[in-house]
Amino acid sequence: MIPYLGNKSQLSDFLKQYVPKNPKIWVEPFGGVFGLFFTLDLKEYQDTQFIYNDINPLNCVLFENLKKKEFLDKVKSTNVTKEIFLDAYNSIVNQEENKKGKKVINVSNSEQRALAWLIILCCGDSKELMTKEFKGNSAFEILKYKLPRYIDYFKRIQVSNIDYKEVLKQHDSEDTFFYLDPPYVGFEDYYINSKFKGESHNELSKEVKDLKGKWLLSYYKFDKLEEMYSNYKIVSQRGTVSEEFLILGV
Repeated sequence: MIPYLGNKSQLSDFLKQYVPKNPKIWVEPFGGVFGLFFTLDLKEYQDTQFIYNDINPLNCVLFENLKKKEFLDKVKSTNVTKEIFLDAYNSIVNQEENKKGKKVINVSNSEQRALAWLIILCCGDSKELMTKEFKGNSAFEILKYKLPRYIDYFKRIQVSNIDYKEVLKQHDSEDTFFYLDPPYVGFEDYYINSKFKGESHNELSKEVKDLKGKWLLSYYKFDKLEEMYSNYKIVSQRGTVSEEFLILGV
């Protein structure tokens, strides 16, 4: 629904054939924009508790505000121009770079910050989120048109902003389903406010193998994929950008 790196809505038919029906708890430790969730028929998940987690606090601030009618009304009344986009960018990014040469990202639990981030996601460069390039407001206008049909979805989401390992520990049970969509190998630096780096993939493989719950893990192909998950079934489907691989822990 919302433009973002790695959005899985376009691969939902491929993914959903491996998803268990109506699990007690559905958890996404690398939530992003919750693309797969928004393609579900909630009538089939009436008893499911949905846990959204992302280490990027801007994503979490946005999803907390999407639950509020006042915020949705503000989104629908906003007409994005290039000037408004640049104002949104400047409210999120401190133009004075820190000593390491990285942009300083401003985050707070505010409606204004959530709206600014939503404008950046919809109207900026989806591959380079924190750039000043204005791509137009068409995605934002389409989102405004779609919002009413997702009100019930927003209400079902429980938001957290902690490390993915803590989410696994908090919610692991035989009644839990985890969908994991981490930064892919070689793409770790594309995500802001993330500490998930190259060595994190080995760590993740150990974490999921110890889970009591069922899980699915998405990746692009990398050299050690089959070796790391040799005891698990791996399926794939060609996507719009590359071939998508899915490790089945179900």
